[in-house]
Amino acid sequence: MFTLDGIGNIRKVKWRNLRAGSIVLSGVRINGHVIPELVNFPVLTDPLLRELQGRYRLLADREFVVADAVYNYSPDEVAGRLREGEVRREHFNCLRQEYEQQRTMILVNHGLDPVPDLPIIGSDYVEQEYLIRDSWNSFSYMYGLNENLDAVPSFFHRMDLSMSLGDLLSNRINEKFNIPEDKEVLLHLVVDFSRSMDSGGKLDLVISALNNFHRHVKGVLAGTKIRLYVFSDTCRPVDYPLQEAEIPRGETSYSSFMKKVLHHNDRDVHNKVILFTDGLPTDRSEALKMAELIKKNRMDYTQIIFNIHDEQRHEVEFPDGRPSSVVDNVVDDVQGSMVRVELSDEALDRKMKGIYRDFSEIAEVCGGNQVILRINELVRIVSVECYDRYMGLLTLATREQTNTIRNQSFEEAERNVKKWEFPRF
Repeated sequence: MFTLDGIGNIRKVKWRNLRAGSIVLSGVRINGHVIPELVNFPVLTDPLLRELQGRYRLLADREFVVADAVYNYSPDEVAGRLREGEVRREHFNCLRQEYEQQRTMILVNHGLDPVPDLPIIGSDYVEQEYLIRDSWNSFSYMYGLNENLDAVPSFFHRMDLSMSLGDLLSNRINEKFNIPEDKEVLLHLVVDFSRSMDSGGKLDLVISALNNFHRHVKGVLAGTKIRLYVFSDTCRPVDYPLQEAEIPRGETSYSSFMKKVLHHNDRDVHNKVILFTDGLPTDRSEALKMAELIKKNRMDYTQIIFNIHDEQRHEVEFPDGRPSSVVDNVVDDVQGSMVRVELSDEALDRKMKGIYRDFSEIAEVCGGNQVILRINELVRIVSVECYDRYMGLLTLATREQTNTIRNQSFEEAERNVKKWEFPRF
């Protein structure tokens, strides 16, 4: 991800000794500002050197930091990679900074302690009882890795540090930060647009989260390609930025989005599906059939469920039996006869356990996982953590496969490479 091939000797050179072909890494400042012609890793040419000499009066012993391209690499090619790496470095630092600021702000606003370096998916801010730990997905590791979180590559290790240009040039980023490898992944992001998502501002939260998520993933992970879908009674792919008025708002048809992601499954890369929803499928039977196909096609699946605890505390009764319109569990009291009945804590607890079991069934049939939020605002943090965890475990899995092949005889390795299937987490 941050590997810069082609960079040769890095050295300091005095103004009088500058030669064409070198790449400027650090330019001279005049009145506190870098010379504009030397910004963004230019390659020195004879015309540029003459322009600098005619425009600026610098002492002969003023020093520049320059690099050379190694054999078989052109200076322009290396300079281009430096520019790409610098942009990615800035996105990396911005992602980490925004993640920590958002995480801290949300938890503090809820009167909670933002314990440093504790991922939200590993905390009591999500329903830990309903994480499915024994499936080949983003939260387990099929080769028997222990629960040492620091062993899993992550964008969020050593949050007290920032990646510097020196780190980038050293090509030793992984030793310092232990970040995931930039694997080729087709990421399918699916958003529930059914009527119930209007309550509590859940739809607004996920729209904001995914627009922000896209900005960072695009900047940091060149290997990740994103497909975005919205669904209710039907499902359709949409483009960024995600907006509110995408499709008609009705029921929660899981089979509609499952068919879409299966249709767009790319068997040449890893496929990851992340669903954002607050409701169980209104087409449960068909959804379970599609879920089996998601598992069969080895598409890694995670569903992020909003907190609906308070919404389930009241049940609706119509004493006079008059009909009302009900869409996606949202009741339109057209006759004005609706009565809300508040459940006891014990009744609500039983009800929620049944709902959570039904959610878990979907995830289990998909061979995937789920995160049930206790604080809906944390969707921005959890969406990033889920993908971060997925990429980290995918990195470990492919390393394990590489090590296994290296330890086999040549004939065994040749046979297994041809039939190897990468695990989808």
